[in-house]
Amino acid sequence: MQDDKLVQKIQEMHQYCTPEGIATALKIPLEAVYAVLEGKPLRVESRQAGEKPVILVKAAASAHPQKCIAIIRTKGGVGTSSLAVHLANTLSDKLNVLLMDLNPNGGDTKQYVLDKGLHLGQTGSLVAIRLSDNLYFHYPQPGEIKESIQKAKENFDAVLLDLPNMELKDLQKITHQCNAGIILLDTTLQGVEKLLSWHHMTALKGKYVIVNNCRAIETSEKILQELVQQFSAYDIEEGIYLPFSPELASAFNRGDFVSRRSPYQEGMASLVEAIFPGLVNGKKNDTLFTKISRLFGGD
Repeated sequence: MQDDKLVQKIQEMHQYCTPEGIATALKIPLEAVYAVLEGKPLRVESRQAGEKPVILVKAAASAHPQKCIAIIRTKGGVGTSSLAVHLANTLSDKLNVLLMDLNPNGGDTKQYVLDKGLHLGQTGSLVAIRLSDNLYFHYPQPGEIKESIQKAKENFDAVLLDLPNMELKDLQKITHQCNAGIILLDTTLQGVEKLLSWHHMTALKGKYVIVNNCRAIETSEKILQELVQQFSAYDIEEGIYLPFSPELASAFNRGDFVSRRSPYQEGMASLVEAIFPGLVNGKKNDTLFTKISRLFGGD
């Protein structure tokens, strides 16, 4: 039974049954019934227990709107895979998350996941690697990308697409399926110029620019000014600065995450707050706007 049909059934039965009676009749958790009656989201998930299919019904982790997020890099080596796995891990504290690597033959994100040696599982209509209770990874075959994204959007609160370089064929078709985009730059002026020349930008709705200081390069006022001046022209909602973290490379190489108290993770909390306001209560790092204001002596 689809989510919407189950919700309708519960609402109809509530006219003549108690919540306990509905839960017993439909063989679903009582908390799922109360979630529907309170207007909260509901998730219906199919899993395999050996050879037997099992249907799980539970209240969704969050009432936040579903997000399909394209993670776009202007070139290789700017920390896209690190951002993808850390963002997915952070979101999974509150949401049901699927991370997808769309790089041909798989990129660093795929390798990071496979190094963990985790097993496949069934989630909804997708076969994916389960990383934790709320975090899954899926690597679609080239001809299955569009279908996989559509299925993922039906089953997850957040779908993160780790995209390859801009030259990927049909990249614009992929971004048209997304309702948010993260454009990842390094801290060079060339990164800004490449952002401005990227014609697929118009396909994205909610857009966030990330300056990822993965090589501990001092970020100049000129570069920050160049970035922010273009935000309004491209409908950029917010710019986030991810500070350098000495432990980032070693943590990624061993299949781990940086400390939640590291500057990098604080920047990640700012990104999550920008995309899903109110989802996390962690300390927010400076956005590009507040950073520039401080540099120029503002409040």
